[in-house]
Amino acid sequence: MKPPVVEGDVIAGKYRVDRVVGRGGMGIVVAASHLFLPQRVAIKLLLSTESPALVQRFLREARAVVRLKGEHVVRVFDVGELGSGIPYIVMEYLEGEDLSDVLRARGTLSVVDAADYVLQACLAMAEAHAAGIVHRDLKPANLFLTTTPGGATLIKVLDFGISKEVPGSTEGVGASLTQTREMLGSPIYMSPEQMRSSRSVDARSDVWALGALLYRLLVGQPPFEAPALAELVLQVASAEPIPPTALRSDIPPALEAVILHCLQKDPARRPQTVADLARALVPFATAGGQERAERAARILEAGAQATPPPTGSVPPPRLVTASGPPSAPSGAMASLLPTTRGLTRTSARPGSRRILGAALGAVVIAVLALALWGAVALPGRAPEAAALQAAAASRDDTAPRRAQQDTAARGADPLIAPELPPAVRDALPPQQPSVSPVVAPAADAAPSGAALEGRRAPPATSASATPKAPPSPGGTNPLEPPLR
Repeated sequence: MKPPVVEGDVIAGKYRVDRVVGRGGMGIVVAASHLFLPQRVAIKLLLSTESPALVQRFLREARAVVRLKGEHVVRVFDVGELGSGIPYIVMEYLEGEDLSDVLRARGTLSVVDAADYVLQACLAMAEAHAAGIVHRDLKPANLFLTTTPGGATLIKVLDFGISKEVPGSTEGVGASLTQTREMLGSPIYMSPEQMRSSRSVDARSDVWALGALLYRLLVGQPPFEAPALAELVLQVASAEPIPPTALRSDIPPALEAVILHCLQKDPARRPQTVADLARALVPFATAGGQERAERAARILEAGAQATPPPTGSVPPPRLVTASGPPSAPSGAMASLLPTTRGLTRTSARPGSRRILGAALGAVVIAVLALALWGAVALPGRAPEAAALQAAAASRDDTAPRRAQQDTAARGADPLIAPELPPAVRDALPPQQPSVSPVVAPAADAAPSGAALEGRRAPPATSASATPKAPPSPGGTNPLEPPLR
C-alpha cells in the first residue's frame, strides 16, 4: 500500500517529513521537523480510512493520551487529517527502543530493571486509571525505554488505541466503540475477564497484564502460551502458570509471589490497583521506587475524589466553544466530536464462579467447542521497525496478516480477534463488578512530564543465563515469535 506521506512532504503547513521510522499493518510513524520552531516530532498516520472503526480507535487514542500529562505517557501535541482524509496524530519524538526490541536482543532483564520498568508503567497507568481509562493492551512493544534530559532511565507507555473509558469517568464517549463479545488486545497478556468480554473490564485487567509482562521480562516467555487460540483461552481460564523460580533461579521468592498475585483468575484476589502493585515492587526496584509508588497512590486518590459516582447511564457530553458555533469537520476528524448515540452503560455481572474447581468441565467444554468450531490459529505479530518513535505504528499482535486482509475485505475491524465460540467463552470467569481504588492518602501532586528529545536509551542489563520451560506442543508460540 502506498504510504500517505513521503520524505519532504509538509503536513499542516508546518511539519516537514524527514523519514519513516516505523511501519505496521495499519499505519506508519514518521519523524518530522517543525518549520517554525526548533522542534522534532513524531507523526503517526493511518494507511487507509476504509475501516471506520479503525479510524475511530485511532482518533480515540489522541483523545485519551492528551488528557494524561505525566512523564511516563507519550505526549500528544496535535491531531488533524491530510487532504486525502487520512488522520494523523502529532506526538513527542522519542529516542530509544521498546521492550520487545530489548527482549529480542537480550532475552531477559535483570530483576532490578524488570521491577523498575514495570513500576514506572504502574505510574503511567495510575494516571490513566484516575482518568477512567483502561489500557487493555499492555505488552513489551507498548513500553518504550528512553531517558530523561538528565540521563535517567525512563519508561513511556504507548498505544492507547484500544483503551476504554470505564462507566463513571468524566468523558465516557469511548464506551460504545467496543461491542460486547469482541476480543481486543494481545491474547498472551490478556486477563480471563478480558478474553470473555473486552467491554466490561476494569483497571484490574491492566494489573493482570502488568504481571504477565513482568513474568515475560524475567523468564523470557509469557505465563501462558499455546499453538491455538482456544487452547490458550483454556489455559488462561483454568491452568496455573509455571512458577517463575522454576524457570530462573535468581528470582526472589517474594517477587514471584507478587507476579502470581497479579495472575489470579479472580480479579478480586489480585492487587486492586496499580498503586498496590507498585508498592509491592518497591523492594526489588531502584532507589526511586518508593517515591514512584507513593506518587501513584496520590494520583489514584485524587482521581477517585474528582470522578463522580457512576449513574444509570453516561450523560451526554457537551462541546464548549469560545464564541459562536464551530464549523463541522468532515471525514475522519468528524469522529473526534462526541456523540450521544449508543452511550448506554452495561452493568457489571454480579457474582463469581470458582474457575479452578470447574477445570475438568472447562476441558470437556473446550473439546466440544473445538470439534464444532475448529482450531483457531494464534495471531502473529506484525513486522516491527527498530527504534520506533513515540508510538508503535499500530503494531498488531492480535491477528495474522491473512486474517487482517480477510476481515478488511468484509469491512470488519482488523483489530478484533476471532470471536470465541459460546462454549469456550462460557468456560471463562464472569465479569466482576468494578471497585473504587483504595489507596493511601497523601498531599503532594505528581510532577508533569518533560521533553525527551535527542536522547539514547541506556542498554538494558541482561540477566544471567535463564533455564527455559519446555516448548509448547505446537512448537514455537505463533503469538510471540522466538527472539532473534
